[in-house]
This record gives sequence, C-alpha cells and structure tokens, in this order.
Amino acid sequence: MNIASGIYQLNSPIDPPLAQVNCYLIKGNDGWLMIDTGWSTTDAFNFLQGELRDIGLAVTDISKVIVTHVHPDHFGLAGKIKHISPRTELFAHRLESDLIESRYVKFTDLRDKMSVMLERHGVPHLNLPTLNSASMPASPV
Repeated sequence: MNIASGIYQLNSPIDPPLAQVNCYLIKGNDGWLMIDTGWSTTDAFNFLQGELRDIGLAVTDISKVIVTHVHPDHFGLAGKIKHISPRTELFAHRLESDLIESRYVKFTDLRDKMSVMLERHGVPHLNLPTLNSASMPASPV
C-alpha cells in the first residue's frame, strides 16, 4: 500500500492469531530501505516478491534493512534478502542483535536455562514439558 510518495506499507502474512506484520519500504538516494522483513516462510517471501514486483522492484533493489526488534516476524526474511542481495546492509540495535544468537541460533541453551529457572521458582514438574516447548513454533529447528 502506497502511504506517501516513495513510502510503502507491506502487510506481510504471518500465522494466526496475528494475521500480518507491518513492514515498510522507503525510497532513498541509493536504493530502498526496508524496515522489518516479515516471517521467514515461503508465503511471506512470495508476498514480498509480489509486492516488490507490483511497484517495479526486486529484492536486489533493497539496499538497507533495519530490524526494529528481534521477533521472528520482524527479522525473519533478513537472511534470505541478504543471501539474494549480498550488497544489502542489515541494521539492528546492538542490544537487539545480541539476542538473535541466544534466542534463535542457540535456542536450546536458553530453553535449558529457562527450564532450570521455572523449576527453581516452583513450576510443577507436570507443567515443565509444556512450558519448555511453548516457544518451539517460533524456532526454525
């Protein structure tokens, strides 16, 4: 959706209960800036390619990506964009980017630490398996 001259809002699809995540494209002097990328799914990537095509662009026209925060629906396609367009620069706040490895790359370390913390704070043993796997749908593993 064109919201102003050179500014587009993309309503990238994600799984229910949320229906979409808002991503933005902003025309710059040296290419296009994308703010957030959408979930790392085939549907979201196909949506992105279609939206880009509709405005006469390709993934390689994205010169910069800013990730506002490290929820998978906001940074999920950043790696795929970078793979297709190696010159694309990726930006995130240092404190946010530091969380990517612990939350999404080495997720089992975080899950194990959370399990110990939950048990230490009195979560009943019967509930631990459910809570330990509660975030697994967000994990690419």
